[in-house]
Amino acid sequence: MSTTYHSSRRVRAGAGLAALCITALLPLSSTADERRSCFTVKVTSDSTAPPLLATGEVLRQAALQATLDRKKDDSPLQPQALPTSPRRCTGVNTEIPNTPPGASNYFGDFKTKNKFRQLVNMTCDGTGLTAHYFSMGKAIYYRSCLGGEHNNYIYFWGKQDGNASTCFGSTYPEMYELANSLKSNPLTLDRVKAVYGGGGGITGDDPSTYALGNIMAAILVSEATRDNLVIPANYMLMDQVAAGKASLAQVLAGNCAVGASTCGNTRKRDGLHPLAWGGAQGVMMTGGWGTSNGATSEFGKAFETDLTVTWLKSQDKVAPAASGCDATRVLTNYGAGQQSILKGLFGTLF
Repeated sequence: MSTTYHSSRRVRAGAGLAALCITALLPLSSTADERRSCFTVKVTSDSTAPPLLATGEVLRQAALQATLDRKKDDSPLQPQALPTSPRRCTGVNTEIPNTPPGASNYFGDFKTKNKFRQLVNMTCDGTGLTAHYFSMGKAIYYRSCLGGEHNNYIYFWGKQDGNASTCFGSTYPEMYELANSLKSNPLTLDRVKAVYGGGGGITGDDPSTYALGNIMAAILVSEATRDNLVIPANYMLMDQVAAGKASLAQVLAGNCAVGASTCGNTRKRDGLHPLAWGGAQGVMMTGGWGTSNGATSEFGKAFETDLTVTWLKSQDKVAPAASGCDATRVLTNYGAGQQSILKGLFGTLF
């Protein structure tokens, strides 16, 4: 039996998939549930004001709203001048079209965080433009917007300088293995952050570099299209890697989310990403996939809240409070100034 999952994390498999997907990996209790825990916000503008308290769930809502506010401020992505000599990669991959980018669907070189968010904002559902192309360095990437099973997948399409390249598999384990395949240039946090954080984009002209770009595009566009909270989560996890609290493989290699009871990757079960990495669909989102504002399942909400709180603690922005939180209070129950403070906790991520 073979199991394939790539940018949009839908799982394809032969007979026996159902048995694979219901196999429990770890109990839910292995993932902390901080939703009802109470925290004191340590970053405030008025030292004389009473302490600002919030539950973990409110902090998760604040991260999401900060993301939505930032996306709303992004200008629409505009077509850019076409590459001079686009050339498709060679190799068998029926999902990659032979058609090169055109005047209406090529959106230039992606070097900044907001470029990825702008592409997330673009309709990709089988209506309007059915293909989106963009570059990172010399590599051209293709986002399928044809609708159907592979909608929103992103693939390495080829190069823009007329030189040859080879197509490669688009599952996270495959892409990660290729990205980390050069002993002379192993995958490092600095290399990842250069693409992930808008630090100058891709540097390098080899298959391992193209694969790194494909991972980043799948994360920052395909995954973020399915859940807006993935956008800040990506950068929270990079900070955890920088602090030595996580490995690149746990974030980028398709490893199953810790505690997930459904997963498309049977090899690694120590993943830290809330949505992707192993395709843990059944426990992250109820009612199927699509654009959502945060996970919709109980497990997914707990997973995303724990990630949010872990990052805030690591940045010394919140501290556990013994009591004082109303567990029924949501973000919109706070005053405008307090909401701004809570959303501002995540400003550095954008």
